[in-house]
Amino acid sequence: APGPPFENTRSGILQNILVSDESGEIRLTLWNEHAKAFQEQQISRGDEISLSNCFVSSFNEKKQLSLGYGGSMTLAKRKEKELPQKLSELLAGQNSVDVEGTLDRVFEEKTFNSNGKEGKLLAFTLKDDSMTMRAVAWNDAINEIKKAKQGEQVKIEGAYTKQSLNGVELNLGYSARVIIEPLVK
Repeated sequence: APGPPFENTRSGILQNILVSDESGEIRLTLWNEHAKAFQEQQISRGDEISLSNCFVSSFNEKKQLSLGYGGSMTLAKRKEKELPQKLSELLAGQNSVDVEGTLDRVFEEKTFNSNGKEGKLLAFTLKDDSMTMRAVAWNDAINEIKKAKQGEQVKIEGAYTKQSLNGVELNLGYSARVIIEPLVK
């Protein structure tokens, strides 16, 4: 269950992924070239990956997995592609939502203050053959939406839904990921 990559100019690119097998789950932390490779391979939720030369450490008192020097991550098996959930089938209050659609419109980015902290939001609309839905990207997820162009096909993983004044709204929080899939011309 990958979230968006985090870019820090001093430290590089960080990509956190939740990986699991029959024994349990752990966060896998990828840096720089490994994070870029993960994005380039368009690895999705449910795909099987093969990891070599890993080590376990801890961060905030939780175990995490990292690739060591010369370590590698490769796509072992793609999850069988399922038909994406239609936007019209989404209900308010759902978590870990995966959808596909065309980026329809992107509105102006806004900032807000909540409990003394500044945040950002970017509203946009996503459409599939069933409907057009309003969506909101929050904070770091905004950068992922900004990479897509109007009319491009996007896959969104790990979003959540809530009820708004105009119906069900798709929200992209810290665990959401956007995969841009340009339309074949």
